[in-house]
Amino acid sequence: MKKTIIFLFTFFIFIRLSGQGTDCSTAKPFCIGSTNVYPGTTDIPGPDPMPAYPNYGCLSGVNNPSFYYMKVANPGNFVIHIASIPQRDLDFICWGPFTLPYFACVYSLLTGNCTGNICAGGTCPDNVGACSIPPNFYPSGNIVDCSASVQAIEDCHINGAVTGQYYMLLITNYDNIPINFVFTQTNAGQPGAGTTDCNIFHEPAYSNGPLCVGDTLKLFADYVIGGYYSWTGPNGWTSYQQNLIIPNASPAMSGNYTCFIVEGTHISPIYTTVVTVHPTIPGPSGTITGNINVSQGQQNVTYTVPVIAGADSYIWELPSGAIGTSTTNSITVNYSNNAQSGFIKVKGHNTCGNSNTSILKVFVHYNTGTGVFTGGDIIVYPSPASLSITISYYLKKTQKFSLDVYDITGRKIKELVNAYQHSGEHHLTLDTSEFIRGIYLLKATGDDSFQTLKFSVVH
Repeated sequence: MKKTIIFLFTFFIFIRLSGQGTDCSTAKPFCIGSTNVYPGTTDIPGPDPMPAYPNYGCLSGVNNPSFYYMKVANPGNFVIHIASIPQRDLDFICWGPFTLPYFACVYSLLTGNCTGNICAGGTCPDNVGACSIPPNFYPSGNIVDCSASVQAIEDCHINGAVTGQYYMLLITNYDNIPINFVFTQTNAGQPGAGTTDCNIFHEPAYSNGPLCVGDTLKLFADYVIGGYYSWTGPNGWTSYQQNLIIPNASPAMSGNYTCFIVEGTHISPIYTTVVTVHPTIPGPSGTITGNINVSQGQQNVTYTVPVIAGADSYIWELPSGAIGTSTTNSITVNYSNNAQSGFIKVKGHNTCGNSNTSILKVFVHYNTGTGVFTGGDIIVYPSPASLSITISYYLKKTQKFSLDVYDITGRKIKELVNAYQHSGEHHLTLDTSEFIRGIYLLKATGDDSFQTLKFSVVH
């Protein structure tokens, strides 16, 4: 029995690399720009015997079905070229037009005025090949086009499509192997050609949220030919318009907005869009907690900042060589073998902006040498500097330690430290207000190692 893949076209051509629907109710949207690639299904046997509904037209089997639907943007004709990678036999059937894909499924509209392939004793021909008699047969009821030829490519023809209509497409993977389908509109740009609506990847009812106080709230519902709309929202709000523009949003307008659409005797599901109106930018960020003394190569070090009021997400920055990503108030960091000391920074974010930034100094210690004083254990901040810089360093044991400032020519201009110092963390502030603009060197010397860092001064 041949295997068939179904595509839902409701003048909605929606194609993307994602899992596809295996029946009408789980059909996926697609649109056609230039070339579009979508995976086929495998190991999904079709019904045997074939059911009376849906009417699969010329298809003798529907093993490994993939259902898609499309929406028409500009009216006109479509020639949808369907190929496969690798090249294998594929079949298709297209139904439509429908005012919503949901209506096609719930109200049993996948019908036609012919049944079964004409070469197998039925009345539905292929649109090409030996079984295409009579030619130019389609449409037949809601069957727009159909082909069960042995070719690895097929062409789906849709004529006279109207803006806002949907079409459903089913394609089969006859050989039951991992396969991709490639779609192109071969008549794109020609006189009389239609275009697909690529705005179909959102829910049928949606909003422009989240928002800030004072913004304009916009609510949208998909256009349905002859449709009536019913919206409800927070605090008893209602409307019967398709699309709404509501100025001066306030936090009281936050909540769920629902919409359903009525077309004739057909009623859509209730669609919900959530709107959040932020009163302001996120509140102040707190103190970052976590290990500030780590080693190169150390893994799974967690840092956390208290939840920031009003933040939808968090933006983290890490020192050089530290690896980790997060949009929450906690991040797990892996320090590479060349990680450097520096600052971990985080700020809260929402549509209105960012909070202040929390900063934590982290000392990344080298894994080589005695560790008395190593190059990874000193931080200079900020650079460029204006009035002053803060110098932080970490000693692993008590030792003789010196810290000096040189100009770019190598001339020593200031001695900061020259003494025995205890192990642990140290901090000092260097007044740079009288330094001339330029590049300076900071030389740190311990018992068995030294490090030279550059910093710059601007006024």
